[in-house]
Amino acid sequence: PEYASLSSVRFTWAPPSYGGGEPLESFELRWVSVPIVEVEPEALPALVHGDGAQRAEVKVEQTVFEVSGLRAGEAVVPIVRGRNCIGFGSWSVVPDALQLGALRSLADVPETLQASPTLERADPTDYRPYSLTATWTCPGHCGEMISHFELRFVPTMDGLDEKGGTLVRKRGTEVWKERAQITMGPVHEGLVPSAGYVLHVR
Repeated sequence: PEYASLSSVRFTWAPPSYGGGEPLESFELRWVSVPIVEVEPEALPALVHGDGAQRAEVKVEQTVFEVSGLRAGEAVVPIVRGRNCIGFGSWSVVPDALQLGALRSLADVPETLQASPTLERADPTDYRPYSLTATWTCPGHCGEMISHFELRFVPTMDGLDEKGGTLVRKRGTEVWKERAQITMGPVHEGLVPSAGYVLHVR
């Protein structure tokens, strides 16, 4: 791209070498935005040619376009075609997976969890009676894979201080998809039997 920020991408294109025998009058653009961490390259053509794509038409003198309103780390998948007095030409080739890295907004730290994580007692038949199971929703990646989560189990008697309590890290053994439910448990090391806990996840 010519420019990228946390929420926008500006890209350029070159006019076709042959305009069909008549002067070019405008360019038509179609594009979709996709989370680059989870995108499936084989699905891109159907997405950008589908009904959900956005479109715009610009003057022939304009060969730069900016897409705004992106989430951090999202990639823009654009295609362009020219128009003369007779009609439209063919669409440009859909960018491949390698080109998407140059068509994304700047990456950022993961989004904040939108929903509060939950704690449940693990089955005491197989685990210690005070073992807990934690569940939370994976936040937006913002352009980079999430390598691990930090979970802090804070006893309610500590005044819910996020710096206190027991810290546990869950490292990634698979690709965590955005909005997917993640479960960790049973957790009992460092926890006090019969104590109440509040869970903080990031």
